[in-house]
Amino acid sequence: MQTFICKHKYPGGHKATWNGSWEILDIGTDYHELRIKGRGSSFDVVLGRCSSGYYLCIPSIDVGCALTFWSDTFWNTERLTPLLCETDAVTIATAIDHYGNYDLY
Repeated sequence: MQTFICKHKYPGGHKATWNGSWEILDIGTDYHELRIKGRGSSFDVVLGRCSSGYYLCIPSIDVGCALTFWSDTFWNTERLTPLLCETDAVTIATAIDHYGNYDLY
């Protein structure tokens, strides 16, 4: 399990910092499956790449969306916020960025 720190400024100016974690559940040819946790939430997230770019799916809650590069936390948070609460969107986007920078080999 790997840990990371989320920092976010909410509308209205409130700033928050919290810890999160991710662990690899499975890696296939075209996908990565992670368990992402933070602030009391836990999501099994499938990250993948297709001909039109990157995507994210959370099958257990019927959520999916396109992503930019894994490191673009701002854009990825913006894509996830309409689908999840803002805190969970930030946690997942930050975890994806951290995962993308992790030396897997």
